[in-house]
Amino acid sequence: LTGIQAQLGRKSSKIVVGLHWSGPGNEGVTVNAGNAPAFKEFSILCRDAFDTCVPIAETEILPRKPELTVTVSHDPIALVWEWLPITVQLKNNEECIATNISLHFGLDTSQSSLEHTTQICTSPGLHGDKLTSQINDMQLGDLDAGKQKTLTFYIKCLTSAERKLILKVEYIIGFSASNVQCPCVHEESLHLQAKIPFQVVVETQSMKFEKLSKVAGGESFVIIPRITCVSHVPIVLTNSSLSLSNDVYQDSTEYLSHIVGTELSEDEVGMDCFCIAVSSKVPSNTAITLGQYFLYWRRAGDDSPEVSVSVGLPSVVVEHWGVWIECILPPQGTLRTPLEVTYVIANRARNTTEMALTMQSSDAFMYAGHKE
Repeated sequence: LTGIQAQLGRKSSKIVVGLHWSGPGNEGVTVNAGNAPAFKEFSILCRDAFDTCVPIAETEILPRKPELTVTVSHDPIALVWEWLPITVQLKNNEECIATNISLHFGLDTSQSSLEHTTQICTSPGLHGDKLTSQINDMQLGDLDAGKQKTLTFYIKCLTSAERKLILKVEYIIGFSASNVQCPCVHEESLHLQAKIPFQVVVETQSMKFEKLSKVAGGESFVIIPRITCVSHVPIVLTNSSLSLSNDVYQDSTEYLSHIVGTELSEDEVGMDCFCIAVSSKVPSNTAITLGQYFLYWRRAGDDSPEVSVSVGLPSVVVEHWGVWIECILPPQGTLRTPLEVTYVIANRARNTTEMALTMQSSDAFMYAGHKE
């Protein structure tokens, strides 16, 4: 340091004194009370009540305390995969205009292992492809005295871990009478805990809702995603869809999600259902991956954007059953009233098959005509 400018009086004072020097100060000699020069004249006049001034060769220069108030509001717990809004409000409590305001916001450098799983952006760049964990040198212009400005950032955590964020605001205030500019810096840290919002388990079941691990080629079966909410706040399931493998198809071309608009609180469960089939061209005893399940969701009662998460569907073993029998009958009947039962027998084999049909007799039922 070769000089310093000191503002005298109150904050609104425009009296500035400039002190300049050359060299290290006192030529590097440390002076203490023992070897400080004594002035006998002062001692006689003041009757030894005069204290000798001891030169100080070293001093600590501290930055000026900023008068720009920074208020940050956000939920301390973020849900993994969501865009969590973080609101930053700047209010200029200085007695003059704050110029050249710049903002830095991002993940603390000590958490470099979380850089690739943390994304921060502003609302216009919410769907950008190149999102990072830092926003550097964001220029905010000038802010008049007594005015305020509000900014909104969005952060996405791709893993459940605690994150430390650093917010740094830099600006300059000036004194027109003395042409002196004083840089000011406000810096604070934020702690954010990311947690998983829900758990998804997908089951494969038959058309009678019985669990199965093997399916028949060309025959329909259902997959049922079970969504268990573990979030500390309610979430809304807005939609769902499937992305199936090449050899897997849906039975119906028109599909409406069963969980649209469903709101789940902690420990509540939502279930979806899809009817699909595997192509009959898939070789027998082949394990095939069904595809991906996409779930769209957001926080309940919040303006945060809708986000999606993909869950892998299970693998199944494909078999080819030569004969397929389907029984069609009403869900209930009336005593002593004829009941129609239909059997659909299909030969799925490549060759002609000879079949013999026998019906087991029962005293609880009788067929039209003779009992035998």
